[in-house]
Amino acid sequence: MRTYVTLPAVVRGSLFPYEGEHRGMGPTLEWYLDPVAHGQQSSFEITIGTSVRGSEHMRWMVDRLLQMRPQHAEWLGAHLAHGNASQFLKEDPLSAWLYEWLADDLKGAGWGR
Repeated sequence: MRTYVTLPAVVRGSLFPYEGEHRGMGPTLEWYLDPVAHGQQSSFEITIGTSVRGSEHMRWMVDRLLQMRPQHAEWLGAHLAHGNASQFLKEDPLSAWLYEWLADDLKGAGWGR
């Protein structure tokens, strides 16, 4: 239930347009969940990316997650996702994304395939 316990959160992402050697792949999106205090509303923030986040940012993500959700520190880990941005250009992209998160959480809890 990694996604569930991370919420509410800000979905923070970077959109990388077609460029250089990756031009054939299309635009890519890199994103993660940045937890906010319980009682706040979830939101999203997508910017145009210029460079991929490195290991320093991953350490910051883990520290931030553990600071905001200390009761789940034994099993909760940060996750930086990335993929082809075209999936977000469909008619109802958010539903597919949410079902993917739900499936991942259920698998993690041993309730799915």
